[in-house]
Amino acid sequence: MYILTTDETIEIITDISNQELTESELEFISVFKEVALASLEYWTIYLENNNSKINPDAVIIINDAVGASIGLTFGGFGSIVLGAVVSLGTMDELGMLYD
Repeated sequence: MYILTTDETIEIITDISNQELTESELEFISVFKEVALASLEYWTIYLENNNSKINPDAVIIINDAVGASIGLTFGGFGSIVLGAVVSLGTMDELGMLYD
């Protein structure tokens, strides 16, 4: 099974956003891209600064973005809260919370 990297996923989302979409679909895509890029930057810096051997896992980054995008349904606050909840859940599943 092939799993897309974060860059590949963002590239696909960018290609999709070039299509004729509604305002809300474009907003969803924009939030997804921005959160994914910010998450990638955060995890890269965090893991480098902590000399971690863990690579920034695309699953965490994508789940950050998905949670924030879906949470947008409940406004900016919902986006932040759901993004954080999904991120923590993913980290827990990967065993990263108790290292």
